[in-house]
Amino acid sequence: MKNYKEILAGLEDAAAAVKPANKKLITKLSKLSSKELDNLALQTHESVFAEHNCMKCANCCKVGTPTFKESDVKRLALFLGLKPAEFKEKYTKIDDVNDRVLKKTPCVFLKRNMCSVYEARPSDCRNYPHTDKKGFHNNLEVTLGNTKICPAVFDIFEKLKTKF
Repeated sequence: MKNYKEILAGLEDAAAAVKPANKKLITKLSKLSSKELDNLALQTHESVFAEHNCMKCANCCKVGTPTFKESDVKRLALFLGLKPAEFKEKYTKIDDVNDRVLKKTPCVFLKRNMCSVYEARPSDCRNYPHTDKKGFHNNLEVTLGNTKICPAVFDIFEKLKTKF
Protein backbone atom coordinates (compact mmCIF):
# COMPACT_ATOMS: atom_id res chain seq x y z
CA MET A 1 0.00 0.00 0.00
CA LYS A 2 1.42 3.37 -1.02
CA ASN A 3 1.90 5.99 1.68
CA TYR A 4 0.55 9.08 -0.09
CA LYS A 5 1.43 11.41 2.76
CA GLU A 6 5.10 10.56 2.28
CA ILE A 7 4.87 10.53 -1.51
CA LEU A 8 3.17 13.94 -1.65
CA ALA A 9 5.67 15.45 0.79
CA GLY A 10 8.46 14.86 -1.72
CA LEU A 11 6.60 14.95 -5.02
CA GLU A 12 7.24 18.55 -6.04
CA ASP A 13 10.99 18.24 -5.39
CA ALA A 14 11.13 14.88 -7.16
CA ALA A 15 9.29 16.32 -10.18
CA ALA A 16 11.69 19.28 -10.29
CA ALA A 17 14.69 16.94 -10.13
CA VAL A 18 13.56 14.89 -13.15
CA LYS A 19 12.11 17.77 -15.17
CA PRO A 20 15.11 17.99 -17.56
CA ALA A 21 14.84 14.26 -18.31
CA ASN A 22 11.08 14.60 -18.71
CA LYS A 23 11.56 17.47 -21.19
CA LYS A 24 13.85 15.19 -23.23
CA LEU A 25 11.18 12.50 -23.06
CA ILE A 26 8.58 14.92 -24.40
CA THR A 27 10.86 15.63 -27.37
CA LYS A 28 11.07 11.90 -28.09
CA LEU A 29 7.35 11.37 -27.60
CA SER A 30 6.58 14.26 -29.95
CA LYS A 31 8.20 12.30 -32.78
CA LEU A 32 5.67 9.46 -32.50
CA SER A 33 2.47 9.50 -34.49
CA SER A 34 -0.51 10.65 -32.46
CA LYS A 35 -1.98 7.14 -32.65
CA GLU A 36 1.25 5.51 -31.44
CA LEU A 37 1.53 8.01 -28.60
CA ASP A 38 -2.11 7.61 -27.59
CA ASN A 39 -1.71 3.82 -27.45
CA LEU A 40 1.55 4.06 -25.49
CA ALA A 41 0.06 6.57 -23.06
CA LEU A 42 -3.08 4.46 -22.54
CA GLN A 43 -1.08 1.28 -21.87
CA THR A 44 1.18 3.11 -19.45
CA HIS A 45 -1.77 4.85 -17.76
CA GLU A 46 -3.53 1.53 -17.18
CA SER A 47 -0.46 -0.19 -15.72
CA VAL A 48 0.37 2.74 -13.42
CA PHE A 49 -3.18 3.30 -12.21
CA ALA A 50 -3.40 -0.38 -11.29
CA GLU A 51 -0.90 0.57 -8.55
CA HIS A 52 -2.50 3.84 -7.38
CA ASN A 53 -5.63 4.68 -5.42
CA CYS A 54 -6.86 8.20 -6.17
CA MET A 55 -9.09 8.25 -3.09
CA LYS A 56 -6.06 7.72 -0.86
CA CYS A 57 -4.37 10.71 -2.49
CA ALA A 58 -6.83 13.32 -3.87
CA ASN A 59 -3.99 15.80 -4.27
CA CYS A 60 -5.44 17.11 -7.52
CA CYS A 61 -8.52 18.23 -5.55
CA LYS A 62 -6.40 19.68 -2.77
CA VAL A 63 -4.03 21.86 -4.79
CA GLY A 64 -5.69 22.42 -8.16
CA THR A 65 -8.93 23.63 -9.59
CA PRO A 66 -10.75 22.48 -12.68
CA THR A 67 -11.99 24.91 -15.27
CA PHE A 68 -15.75 25.01 -15.48
CA LYS A 69 -17.43 24.98 -18.87
CA GLU A 70 -20.95 26.30 -19.02
CA SER A 71 -22.22 22.70 -19.27
CA ASP A 72 -20.34 21.90 -16.03
CA VAL A 73 -21.93 24.86 -14.27
CA LYS A 74 -25.42 23.82 -15.40
CA ARG A 75 -24.91 20.16 -14.40
CA LEU A 76 -23.51 21.05 -10.96
CA ALA A 77 -26.13 23.72 -10.31
CA LEU A 78 -28.90 21.25 -11.09
CA PHE A 79 -27.25 18.60 -8.89
CA LEU A 80 -27.01 21.06 -5.99
CA GLY A 81 -30.47 22.56 -6.50
CA LEU A 82 -29.12 25.96 -7.50
CA LYS A 83 -29.52 28.23 -10.47
CA PRO A 84 -26.39 28.43 -12.64
CA ALA A 85 -25.85 32.07 -11.64
CA GLU A 86 -26.07 31.11 -7.96
CA PHE A 87 -23.55 28.32 -8.44
CA LYS A 88 -21.14 30.67 -10.21
CA GLU A 89 -21.47 33.32 -7.51
CA LYS A 90 -21.12 30.92 -4.60
CA TYR A 91 -18.31 28.68 -5.83
CA THR A 92 -16.41 30.15 -8.78
CA LYS A 93 -14.44 33.11 -10.06
CA ILE A 94 -12.79 34.13 -13.31
CA ASP A 95 -9.01 33.69 -13.16
CA ASP A 96 -6.24 35.69 -14.80
CA VAL A 97 -6.52 33.80 -18.11
CA ASN A 98 -10.30 34.25 -18.19
CA ASP A 99 -11.19 30.70 -17.13
CA ARG A 100 -13.95 29.98 -14.64
CA VAL A 101 -12.35 28.17 -11.67
CA LEU A 102 -13.09 27.48 -8.02
CA LYS A 103 -12.76 30.44 -5.67
CA LYS A 104 -10.41 28.49 -3.43
CA THR A 105 -8.58 25.25 -2.88
CA PRO A 106 -8.87 22.61 -1.66
CA CYS A 107 -12.04 21.89 -3.59
CA VAL A 108 -15.08 22.69 -1.48
CA PHE A 109 -16.68 19.46 -2.71
CA LEU A 110 -13.87 17.25 -1.40
CA LYS A 111 -14.98 15.39 1.73
CA ARG A 112 -12.53 12.89 3.30
CA ASN A 113 -10.77 12.46 -0.06
CA MET A 114 -14.05 11.78 -1.83
CA CYS A 115 -15.97 14.00 -4.22
CA SER A 116 -19.36 14.91 -2.84
CA VAL A 117 -20.58 15.89 -6.34
CA TYR A 118 -18.95 12.94 -8.12
CA GLU A 119 -21.95 12.19 -10.37
CA ALA A 120 -22.02 15.81 -11.56
CA ARG A 121 -18.31 16.67 -11.37
CA PRO A 122 -16.78 18.95 -14.03
CA SER A 123 -15.38 17.44 -17.22
CA ASP A 124 -11.84 18.43 -16.18
CA CYS A 125 -12.25 16.24 -13.09
CA ARG A 126 -13.81 13.42 -15.10
CA ASN A 127 -10.84 13.38 -17.46
CA TYR A 128 -7.97 14.11 -15.07
CA PRO A 129 -5.10 13.42 -15.48
CA HIS A 130 -5.83 13.15 -19.22
CA THR A 131 -3.19 10.44 -19.72
CA ASP A 132 -5.67 7.91 -21.09
CA LYS A 133 -7.38 10.19 -23.62
CA LYS A 134 -6.90 10.58 -27.35
CA GLY A 135 -4.83 13.57 -28.30
CA PHE A 136 -2.21 12.99 -25.62
CA HIS A 137 0.33 14.74 -27.87
CA ASN A 138 -1.65 17.97 -27.36
CA ASN A 139 -1.32 17.70 -23.57
CA LEU A 140 2.36 16.84 -23.07
CA GLU A 141 3.35 20.14 -21.44
CA VAL A 142 0.26 20.22 -19.20
CA THR A 143 0.89 16.61 -18.24
CA LEU A 144 4.50 17.46 -17.42
CA GLY A 145 3.17 20.09 -15.00
CA ASN A 146 0.93 17.45 -13.45
CA THR A 147 3.99 15.39 -12.43
CA LYS A 148 4.31 17.68 -9.40
CA ILE A 149 0.63 17.24 -8.47
CA CYS A 150 -0.24 13.63 -9.23
CA PRO A 151 1.98 10.73 -8.12
CA ALA A 152 0.49 8.55 -10.87
CA VAL A 153 1.44 11.05 -13.57
CA PHE A 154 4.94 11.21 -12.10
CA ASP A 155 5.09 7.41 -12.36
CA ILE A 156 3.72 7.46 -15.92
CA PHE A 157 6.62 9.66 -16.99
CA GLU A 158 9.09 7.43 -15.17
CA LYS A 159 7.68 4.33 -16.86
CA LEU A 160 7.66 6.01 -20.28
CA LYS A 161 11.34 6.88 -19.88
CA THR A 162 12.16 3.18 -19.56
CA LYS A 163 10.72 2.62 -23.03
CA PHE A 164 13.07 5.08 -24.79
